[in-house]
Amino acid sequence: MFSIDYQISETMMLICFGSSWPFAIIKSIRTKSASGKSILFLTLILAGYAFGITYKLMRPWDAVIWLYVINSAMIVTEIILYFRYREPTDLGNDTRRDDNVCQCICIGP
Repeated sequence: MFSIDYQISETMMLICFGSSWPFAIIKSIRTKSASGKSILFLTLILAGYAFGITYKLMRPWDAVIWLYVINSAMIVTEIILYFRYREPTDLGNDTRRDDNVCQCICIGP
């Protein structure tokens, strides 16, 4: 009884989490922007799904593993879109800051 309840809860959790990723992917494609995305957050979520898959592979097989795989694929898609649509300043290469430093050096006291 406990294992069935556990699988139902786990399945519902993954469905709830997984239902939000298509909306995020569509928004990224529509706006062509990575604004508001956090690569650290996406990576941590992907790591969590990877640990879930690893756990499922070490136990007797059940179909819930496919929800982990589908969610992981959506996260990988979101990470790819992040790198595709990120702004140059997202990498810490803020050219305006470099220009300001250069102007300060060139002008001097």
